[in-house]
Amino acid sequence: MAEKEKNNKVIEIELNYVETPKGNVATLDSVEQLANVILILDDEINAIKEKINKIPSLGGVDMPELEERLKRIESVLMDLDDKVSILVDAMQELAKGLSEIKKRT
Repeated sequence: MAEKEKNNKVIEIELNYVETPKGNVATLDSVEQLANVILILDDEINAIKEKINKIPSLGGVDMPELEERLKRIESVLMDLDDKVSILVDAMQELAKGLSEIKKRT
């Protein structure tokens, strides 16, 4: 666990805006901070790509079978996502109904 925490990087940026007649505009400092974060992320992505490329190929694993299993898992997850969406909608309707009942009493 400590090793995971050691490898995590936290980057905080402070975004500042200048109010103009046409709307808010980011300050130069904010844009520079964002550019630096993008460069850091690009470096991290490249490092991850290198690690992925170093992973040995899946010797002995039947790729079509693995792909089929992954498709079934994806299907189940999509079904679960739909069901959770329905539950969230139902909970929102229930909360709305309870709110209306509270207003009446």
